Amino acid sequence: MPAATTVTVQPGHTLWEIAADANPNGADATIVAYGLTTVSTDVALDLHITHERPSDLVVSVINPEGTEVVVFDKKQGVNEIFFDSLPVEGFPGDESANGVWTVRAVDTKTGSTGIIRSFSLTITSRWD
Repeated sequence: MPAATTVTVQPGHTLWEIAADANPNGADATIVAYGLTTVSTDVALDLHITHERPSDLVVSVINPEGTEVVVFDKKQGVNEIFFDSLPVEGFPGDESANGVWTVRAVDTKTGSTGIIRSFSLTITSRWD
């Protein structure tokens, strides 16, 4: 069996605005992972979000198969969201690692805005 494959994917220097309209679709920032072996085993997230009230936000990572894992859920007492190599746990391990990965930030209340300033994913995969 070949060794696991790891890739770090980062988008360009685009900023994604998080609208203050309590839209359940939120703001999606996407990147494409390719060249990985079959399934993801470990996913780590680097993320920086500024928002007037981070406690209004729910942030998740969605794999190419559509499985969504929440990484931030309206936590109180923070001024911004900053993750450095946060392990993202909860993907089943039998879904493709190649394709479009999404970081979604949903503002659950109206009246404030924010920006996904940067993000990257480090994905380790293995043959199934």
